[in-house]
Amino acid sequence: GGQLHRSGADVALLTKGGRDVGRRFPSILAAARTLPSRDCILDGEIVALAADGRPDFHALHFARAEFVAFIAFDLLRVRGRDLRSCRSATAANDCSG
Repeated sequence: GGQLHRSGADVALLTKGGRDVGRRFPSILAAARTLPSRDCILDGEIVALAADGRPDFHALHFARAEFVAFIAFDLLRVRGRDLRSCRSATAANDCSG
């Protein structure tokens, strides 16, 4: 797992341990720069895909993947607003405005 951080033109792809691995995945950084929000943190997973579209974890570890993607599971922050407390249906009402 990891996180994708965008702040203006700056983009970082971080491991769970906080190590920036963006240099290994320039296509993910380029795609992140096209996100509508210029200030966000996404939680997700870097995935290497085989030619048939299935995940290929071996290729990811050895940087042999032809296609990599960042699959986002959660939006943790957007425009300076921490959304981590908005995960439950009850909290969603407080976060909608």
